[in-house]
Amino acid sequence: MVLAIEVFSNYDYKEICNELGISYQDLLSLINNSSKKDQNDNFPDVSLLQAIVLFRDYLDNQYELQKKSKTTLNYYFSFLNRFEKFIQDNHPNITISSVTENILHEFFSKFHGRESSALSPRTQNTYTSILRKFLDFCYKMDYVEKDYRYRFTWSKISLLPKYFQEEQIVEILALAKQKTYGYRYHAMICFLLGTGCRVEELQHVRVQDFDIENDLIFIRKAKGNKQRYIPMYPELKKVILDYLNLTHVKVWSRNHTGFLFCKEEVAWSNRGIPLAKSSIQYAVSSILEKLGYTKFSAHSFRHTFAVRCLLAAMKLHDLSLILGHEDPKTTFIYTQMLPLDLKKAVADKFPFAFEKLIKQILEFDDKNEDVSKRN
Repeated sequence: MVLAIEVFSNYDYKEICNELGISYQDLLSLINNSSKKDQNDNFPDVSLLQAIVLFRDYLDNQYELQKKSKTTLNYYFSFLNRFEKFIQDNHPNITISSVTENILHEFFSKFHGRESSALSPRTQNTYTSILRKFLDFCYKMDYVEKDYRYRFTWSKISLLPKYFQEEQIVEILALAKQKTYGYRYHAMICFLLGTGCRVEELQHVRVQDFDIENDLIFIRKAKGNKQRYIPMYPELKKVILDYLNLTHVKVWSRNHTGFLFCKEEVAWSNRGIPLAKSSIQYAVSSILEKLGYTKFSAHSFRHTFAVRCLLAAMKLHDLSLILGHEDPKTTFIYTQMLPLDLKKAVADKFPFAFEKLIKQILEFDDKNEDVSKRN
């Protein structure tokens, strides 16, 4: 019996299959071969493994349409590959509607043979978020009758920014200069500290993007493919111009399309190959590990920039724009300062509102106590 899926949905399945690059007949076969949880139910109970295959095709299409970055796609696929292997080994016949939070927790507990506690709450939340997006896809494609995202909740975690103190920054920059290509790593760290950029964003900045005429930096490779301009601070401008001069760019030009930080920095090079993201992260990590700052990473420079901007009284909205956050709530994490910084910020800029009143009360009490003693 052939199931005419158009009867039960307003979606144009042939058009969707064409966009996803899959066969319409394959989709019909997938649905026809799936067992039903109820003979009276119009919706098929699609195999979880089959749905994962279709979700991968959908993600590939999203990348081709430039709706998802390669980094995001790789993270999705990393989770899907592990989750698919887990399902094949433990629940090969499970359907979408049968997936529960217990199944996900079982996956966490068997993740690479480790205990669930070995996966940080943030990683577990990220995987939960991907699974919820997968279930949303299944629901919108009419693979299931209900939206089962409600079954999966996030763990509550306390997110505190990891940022450097001034004396630590001095040590990091000094050690960076001592490395091979020290001038490059010193400039890169200054760039991260002076812009709050992500490593991937720094990697793709071109010489022409460092607009010294307008004191602006164009961030072209941003999370979610959302480009933006950020201000160029004078201190950073000097550091980068010195770096360009050392790497044979004597005169800045907005026509120079080469990468700011590249593999070849010789006079004849067009700076056409950027440094790999992994190379930047490895170089930074080696500096931090040598100094014993093992709890920090290259991303900590972004945290440091954000916290210092807030300590300097920058508005949260303005900081959100610089960091490229769509939701100011994301930026709010940087208001969680280290205790000593919070104490200093409050004491210096916001003295106790009732200080004078309490002082008067205490002086009045002291006078009454003196009178009482005399009597």
